[in-house]
Amino acid sequence: MIANKRVSFSLRAMAAALTLAGAGLGLGGNASAAAFVLAYTDGQIAQSYTNLQAYYASLSAVGLGSSYAMLANGSIDSSGVTATTNSIISFSKGKNLPLYPTVSDYSNSYGGFDPSISNSFLASAASRATAVTNLVNLATANGFAGIDIDLEAVQPAMKTQMSSFISALATALHNQGKKLIISIPPMSGDGAPSYLAGYDYAAIGAAVDYFQLMTYDEVGPGWSSSTSATWPGPEVGLDWMKAKLTYAVSRVPAAKVLQGLPTYGYDYSTGNTAYWKGANGVSGYSDIISAHGATKYRDSASATPYASWGTVVQQADGVAWSTSTKQPVLWYDDAQSITAKAALVNTYALGGTSVWAMGYEDAGFWSAVAAGLGTSSGGTSGNIATGGTGYVWTANSSATANTNKAAAAAVNDGNTSTTLILNSAGEGGTQKWEAAGVTFAAARTISSALFINGAVDTYGNGYFQSGLSLQYTSNGTTWVESGWSVTPAYPNSTAASGASYTFSGTAISGVTGVRVSGRTGAASWSGSVKELQVTGH
Repeated sequence: MIANKRVSFSLRAMAAALTLAGAGLGLGGNASAAAFVLAYTDGQIAQSYTNLQAYYASLSAVGLGSSYAMLANGSIDSSGVTATTNSIISFSKGKNLPLYPTVSDYSNSYGGFDPSISNSFLASAASRATAVTNLVNLATANGFAGIDIDLEAVQPAMKTQMSSFISALATALHNQGKKLIISIPPMSGDGAPSYLAGYDYAAIGAAVDYFQLMTYDEVGPGWSSSTSATWPGPEVGLDWMKAKLTYAVSRVPAAKVLQGLPTYGYDYSTGNTAYWKGANGVSGYSDIISAHGATKYRDSASATPYASWGTVVQQADGVAWSTSTKQPVLWYDDAQSITAKAALVNTYALGGTSVWAMGYEDAGFWSAVAAGLGTSSGGTSGNIATGGTGYVWTANSSATANTNKAAAAAVNDGNTSTTLILNSAGEGGTQKWEAAGVTFAAARTISSALFINGAVDTYGNGYFQSGLSLQYTSNGTTWVESGWSVTPAYPNSTAASGASYTFSGTAISGVTGVRVSGRTGAASWSGSVKELQVTGH
């Protein structure tokens, strides 16, 4: 029987010893046309089916995780199919939700994703053809929408064979009116890291219908693929996800790429998985935080929360988790971080998102996904600012200058409780122009913006004395006045402290950046901001 396993890839060579699982992505269905949303279900836990029944309206399709596996001879092991799996299949068909069975190279006997499986069936044209026939039969015999192939242990020497197999499988499925999804480890560049050199993104991306990038398991107990190369750290950070998506869309059409979002994190005091909501005997985030009386923090670079209850000592990648290396910290996600990460679908104009896994989440999780995708109100627009990169511009002599620019994540991090001073050194009382805004990796259409002014300090600093306006750029360097009106009228005084101002006007397309600009002076040496929110798609 196939183990209850999470589909993830830690970007640590042969991290198969982790409790991992297969992924999939489904297309077409009930969710907004703005983005496809797949939920992986886990046939090994009953709660997965329960949550599917509760949240199916948020989905475009259903992935069947922990049920099927490839064997070395090209046949398919279906011993992981349970009564819960069958209930998921029946319910999904009743709701006209497309089903994609995840077929992986996970092996119980190996204890992880097994390289001997792909080494065997990819080796020759005949064995690849056998695997293709069996996968197509699985899809057609069961009325599935297609196949989600999840081969996570493909060796570098099998690069050509892997690409040939995927091309042949796509053709065979398409001939039967079926689709092919690939769940694939996230890479940093061509052949980077070297142990993932068996995946030719461009060749694979050209063949498949959707390219599901497994953007989770950046850091975990015993491994790290973050720039720090240490653990503990974020299960998936916004900065890390951006880097992986940037490479992916440079090799694969963005409309084919799907990001991955987790409903789990890690408790580094136990080395165990923790869930958004406790289920199946595993603790939920709030349970762990409450049990330890932990203090909550948010890491700005990864836009991800963590909670600690003691001194945390960073461990090097590869140092195994043990009772001597355990750390008093939980890294997890909340509504703010999931919203920011889901918003990258719009930032990069991706095909959609996918979630591992149903059974570990609640309604709050799905609301956060919808907020990030911009489907909270059933439309295709939402706050897209969290999916961009925040910046401030200070000490400029003109309103539209692009100089003195510095990254500032607090501008668009979704946190409306803290104030960011645009120029902490002040402008010396001279009249200078400052701005706070966000830039996007791909062009967007904007229809309104909400600027929340920061607090005014005891010296009277923190507001713009004149010239408040909303500007946009289409090339990243030249800023143009939008001409939009602002409601209520900006007071150019301390009355602006903490207040919200809405800019509106004719929608503008082709936008790669949005910012609020204003001038300081003798009374207020520096402006401040709590948040900039931008409605668009």
